[in-house]
Amino acid sequence: MLPSIAADLRLTDTEAGLLSGFAFAVLFSLASIPIGILADRIDRRWIVGLGLAAWSALTALQAAARGFGALFAIRLGVGIGEATLAPCAYPILAESFPKSFTSRAIGFYVAGAATLSGIAIASIGGLLDRLKAGHMPGDFAPWRIVFLVIAIPGLILALLTPLIGSGGARLDRSMPSPYAGARARGLRTGVPILLYGGAAAFYATLFVLFVWTPTIFIRDFGLSSTQAGALLGSEQILSGVVGTLFGAWLADRAGPTRRVSSALAIASVGLAAMAAGLVAIACAHAVLVAASAAIVAALLGGMGASLLPMAVQETSAPGARSLATALFMLAINLFGTGLGPPLAGGFSDALGPGHLRIGAALAGGLLGAAGVAMLLFLRRGLIGDAEYRAQDSAS
Repeated sequence: MLPSIAADLRLTDTEAGLLSGFAFAVLFSLASIPIGILADRIDRRWIVGLGLAAWSALTALQAAARGFGALFAIRLGVGIGEATLAPCAYPILAESFPKSFTSRAIGFYVAGAATLSGIAIASIGGLLDRLKAGHMPGDFAPWRIVFLVIAIPGLILALLTPLIGSGGARLDRSMPSPYAGARARGLRTGVPILLYGGAAAFYATLFVLFVWTPTIFIRDFGLSSTQAGALLGSEQILSGVVGTLFGAWLADRAGPTRRVSSALAIASVGLAAMAAGLVAIACAHAVLVAASAAIVAALLGGMGASLLPMAVQETSAPGARSLATALFMLAINLFGTGLGPPLAGGFSDALGPGHLRIGAALAGGLLGAAGVAMLLFLRRGLIGDAEYRAQDSAS
């Protein structure tokens, strides 16, 4: 919907990037910290239910926005509501399944979310085109109706959250991280810094690909909203289902002592593929070539989508996983998704009209190089997972 919103509200590419990245990410990231602390202490189901109701109501409220400022403010509120989900979901999964199945458990969660998101995006593109073809009362643009429609399922699901299982039991917060000794002996705070930094670059590149792909194909290749929505929906389904589950299977197959180092290697490959895909889209002259590059990049990028959250669960203290997840979400949203789309939009505005593809490629290349370097450096430090665990147990 971003092209329709930008055209109706007369937004620049930088403003559009802020709405899709920074506006959502700021309070999402900051709110996740107190929510993470709270989620380690009370029933996570109630936190998810209240958050879901809040962000669904604010999603509907976006239909009333009349300018950039109002929409930006509402997006900040949506970010607070959605901040309740990850600090609750990932720890529940990590504490509810055997270690040998951790990657796949989180992978199925990510895959399910991506599948529904992909279906929704593909459907929204068609709905938007049908609404455009009809008669809208006054200046009530079609994208406003879409916001009202997509808010309804969330409000219904919020009422059902008390019925789900509560997940893992509350664990002793005094239990140390499995990598506490490794950090003290050489990596020190490098485990979370490099992991969160690499993840921030990974998700920033992923969001550049997903946020700007529809606009690029509409502007530069003449696709309709329906066609661009179908392409983005396909990207998200391939990334979130095929890529995510295959990456999770590979990581679990490596065994418990090599799972984290394998996850970092797989995520590095996916990040490099996304950056290369954005460059290929910028260089493509045919829509088929550009679309193929986007799909391959999304597919390979998806392999790391569930592995980085899994690595956080594996390297954090069992009794403080919600807080560790919240810090992870702070990194990937405030410095990841909050940076990626605006950076690409800023490059585009600086280069002038018609250069969005180049702006996205520049942003993806810079973020990809930095992220791969951090993840591989961390992997080198943790390559002896088994030795670190043995040393930690002995110390």
